[in-house]
Amino acid sequence: MSQQHTADVVIRERFVGARLDVAQKGAAKDAAAGQIEVARQRTMRARDLIERAMSDGSATAKTLETYARALSESKIDEFRDIPKAVRIGQLAADQYSVNDPEALLLLASIYRTAGRTADAIATYQRALDCPSIEGSPKEKRIQTTIEKLSSETVVVDD
Repeated sequence: MSQQHTADVVIRERFVGARLDVAQKGAAKDAAAGQIEVARQRTMRARDLIERAMSDGSATAKTLETYARALSESKIDEFRDIPKAVRIGQLAADQYSVNDPEALLLLASIYRTAGRTADAIATYQRALDCPSIEGSPKEKRIQTTIEKLSSETVVVDD
């Protein structure tokens, strides 16, 4: 891959990720101000930009991470899609590899939102195993989260 092509990909990645981030923040403000249609349009334009980047192969792990977060946290019902957030979060974590705790923490959070507690615990554990977490302030928070999730019980009615 040429240096120019690499530079072009980096520039596009920054643009796409920044565009989605700005759209999400703007949509949240629009929604809070009661301008739901403006928020919806802004969010859907950002989604289309990300989907194009994914289809042409230019979406990097960071773009995927941003998209997964947006899908799982959006206040716009039409945009919020937990199953898709899980798939995109898994792709991001796979691209980053097991040594990037931030992608793993995001994926674990999305698993929690999706009600996939066992997957969340396993993914939090993978994040805890990352070398950059050892001795950091996040280490204790992750351990506490794992303990909390492990101690929760689910009651199933017959």
